[in-house]
Amino acid sequence: MAKSSQCSNNACFIPNDKSCCNIFRSNTGEAYGNKLDYISELLVKTGTNLHDFIHGVFSDDVFVGSNISKSNFVLQVLHDNLSIENWRFLRMKLRQLAYLTDRRHPEEYVFDVILGWLTEILVCNEILKASNNNFYVRRVGVDQDMELLSMNIRAVADIQTKCKTCNATKLIDIFADQRGTWKKNGKMDLKKGKINHFNSNKLDFVLGLDLSSASWHLVTRKMTTGLTFSSNAAMGGTQTMGVPLPKPMVIEEILDHLCDCA
Repeated sequence: MAKSSQCSNNACFIPNDKSCCNIFRSNTGEAYGNKLDYISELLVKTGTNLHDFIHGVFSDDVFVGSNISKSNFVLQVLHDNLSIENWRFLRMKLRQLAYLTDRRHPEEYVFDVILGWLTEILVCNEILKASNNNFYVRRVGVDQDMELLSMNIRAVADIQTKCKTCNATKLIDIFADQRGTWKKNGKMDLKKGKINHFNSNKLDFVLGLDLSSASWHLVTRKMTTGLTFSSNAAMGGTQTMGVPLPKPMVIEEILDHLCDCA
């Protein structure tokens, strides 16, 4: 398929073609390619592949009020190969949310949103599988229906779990490291919102998944006690708390923290 001759944040000119390809730029594009490789490799380790996983999640669903297939849209965004129809749909959805994209192209921003969806579903599946379905798990985030409708609203938690044996209910924020930053820096940088939710008992755990190494890290409220915030240059000066990276856990160890059976 021919490549687009010119793409930008505001317009996309594709003479004699029906797709908008290679929107991601140079070094950024390489970074996004790495993210795609990591999630793809992790899915293979869990016994599936990216294509089948996405079609299993979305089936024949379309976005509300459109005929846009969610499966096709997600695959096209991840592979940086949007049809014109899907490109226009994406830009329409983000037309009033440009302030959220930081320095990212809209396509890159939606790539990260989609990666968040897939990570949440992967985590839910792994909890169910490791517990032999002894847990109820549901997504409770503001965009749980994956409609790209409420991306400007901040959620308290992404998933809720309930142990069928002891009825313990936990609220969990899923935090994915898509580039191996935690291991490199030896810490997880948590924004004020997460810490505030910890302190107000609206959040029980932050469950971190390092996609580059397929390692799981569980942050508890106690781990944040006594730590302070600082300006994070890598996140545009946002105030974050650097929590020392917890030791990696296997999913069965994490399940022990999600119930009160002991």
